[in-house]
Amino acid sequence: MKIKIYLVFLFLITGIFSSCAWRTPTFYIPVPDFSVYDPQNIIDTENITGTMNSDGSMPDWLLAFIENGISEVEDLAAYKDKYVFIGVNRGTNFPAMTRWAVNFSAAQDLALLAAERIERRMILNASFYPDNEYGRFFDTMIISASNNEYRGALKEDTYWYKTSPYNPIETNGSSQEIYYYFVLITIEKEIFQVIINNMMEHSQSVSTATVSQAAAISRLRQNFFEGF
Repeated sequence: MKIKIYLVFLFLITGIFSSCAWRTPTFYIPVPDFSVYDPQNIIDTENITGTMNSDGSMPDWLLAFIENGISEVEDLAAYKDKYVFIGVNRGTNFPAMTRWAVNFSAAQDLALLAAERIERRMILNASFYPDNEYGRFFDTMIISASNNEYRGALKEDTYWYKTSPYNPIETNGSSQEIYYYFVLITIEKEIFQVIINNMMEHSQSVSTATVSQAAAISRLRQNFFEGF
């Protein structure tokens, strides 16, 4: 009788482990949806009530930027040999917006714009999450880009316009117009590519990587500026 009970118990235990093994999912790496990183135009151009130019005209670079982003600006003949970065700010305090534009530094403040563009390029080039794809190289590159001084960058132009908001911003009980300020920064492609290549060389030298990560970094470096 004891032997029969033992055999039944052994059979149940075996069945439980077999069931658990059958239900265990195979290992996989989730593929993220990188569409959230696609650039989107969030600049409001409705209800413009005033502009920097008294006749209401806007420079070609700003019209192109509003129409289709940075890539459209870089397609203009004036910028065919340059990378273009545009700082955007908005608010209700016109003197504060003006100070922001005046104090915007091409060499130093360009760093955040460049780092954002570099990060987006690395993310859109990745098959999986960038931390998995590139390892420490990814964070090192972003930190380097954010702290770098981009010598050779030029602050070429600024522009502003104001709009009457759909949903007025209430300040002391009264609605205020919103000012949009734009700062145009350019840098020669040859200069910028040297800076980025040096940055990638340094980031790779101080980062450990697996075989697959090293291969991904190599691919990235080979075609980094395609579609940048």
